[in-house]
Amino acid sequence: QHVLDCLNGYLKLVDQQIQNGVQGEWNFGPNQNQIHTVSTLIDSFNKSWGKKVEVIIEKPDQLESEILILDSSKSRELLQWSDKLDFDNSVKWTVDWYKSIHKHKSLEDQINTYLDE
Repeated sequence: QHVLDCLNGYLKLVDQQIQNGVQGEWNFGPNQNQIHTVSTLIDSFNKSWGKKVEVIIEKPDQLESEILILDSSKSRELLQWSDKLDFDNSVKWTVDWYKSIHKHKSLEDQINTYLDE
């Protein structure tokens, strides 16, 4: 999930808090069909980056859940929030962001493109 999708959710929430006084806990996680393995993420990242990034996976000291999923149904239903970017575009936009930062380029165009979608 791309950070702009999460921020979009928080902005919708703030708007509804001001307009309608909504309260409570809210989650902004990816849609269930956008959940992928770490290896799929790495493959997509490598494809978008244009060269292979080596990843070393070490056995963790602590047990962690195999799958971590946020329940965002409340945000989707009551705020009419949803991700604008699918998995592949989220990865591509993240790679583009990193490349722009390393070239000291502005991300204004990417933000404006997101807002226009």
